[in-house]
Amino acid sequence: MARDTRHASPALRPEASLGFTLVELLVVIAILALLISILTPSLQRGVALARRTQCASNLHQLGAGHVAYAAANRMRVMRSVSFNHAGGNAIPIRVWLDDVRDGEFNAKFLAPYVAGLDLSDRNFSGVLQCPGNDSLLQTSLADHWDMGWLDGWYSQYAGVDDWPAGIAARPRDLTGRRLEAGRLLMADTVFRWWVNQGWNYNHGSRGPSVAWAQRGDVGDAATHIDGLNQLYGDQAVLWRSLDGEKVCRGSSDVGQVILSGLDYFFYSFGE
Repeated sequence: MARDTRHASPALRPEASLGFTLVELLVVIAILALLISILTPSLQRGVALARRTQCASNLHQLGAGHVAYAAANRMRVMRSVSFNHAGGNAIPIRVWLDDVRDGEFNAKFLAPYVAGLDLSDRNFSGVLQCPGNDSLLQTSLADHWDMGWLDGWYSQYAGVDDWPAGIAARPRDLTGRRLEAGRLLMADTVFRWWVNQGWNYNHGSRGPSVAWAQRGDVGDAATHIDGLNQLYGDQAVLWRSLDGEKVCRGSSDVGQVILSGLDYFFYSFGE
């Protein structure tokens, strides 16, 4: 005898469908896409903020290392690397990796005062590497490691009292022979390379920029930069926002250090 299903619940009827219709599926997909579009910018901002925070932590550790080094060396801070190793034009982006160079910034001699700073087998501590700019690592190692230096993520501004006149637009902003509160010691690198007009910086609305690889901003201004962390002589680390259109040669809105009239290094006034 045939089974009577006229009074069965819809869930038990053979013709009832347990799946989504095409329209329902499209609605679900549309809702998910909308949620992703709403959440993605927030997630990206969260990631960027985390990288800035880690970067600030790196600078704080480096600052503590500078303080300890100075205490062990008659309170003299390591000077910025110079073009001719004898007080010439400063190259704030550079750090020596090998033997001493007339008291200039040298990772090997800072290492005893910074926990985990390891220069063996091209495996240096992340404290020298901004997490916001991983793409700079291989370029820096390939081009400069065998030469005994690294052009990297952080610029160091010290010994300004011994620099030639005109190198620093605002020398009183920068560290002299001693560490002082309110005078800049290190910062995220913001650098314009004259060869290809490329920019190096760590934190931008479109990610980092790498001059050597021509990845990121190229041209007169660091158009998409967000800002930079800055370390002062009293170990204070502050985030400074920057208007990328004002970060350019000859700007009166940012500090500048000029190398041979061609390469430019930038920082915030910190006011």
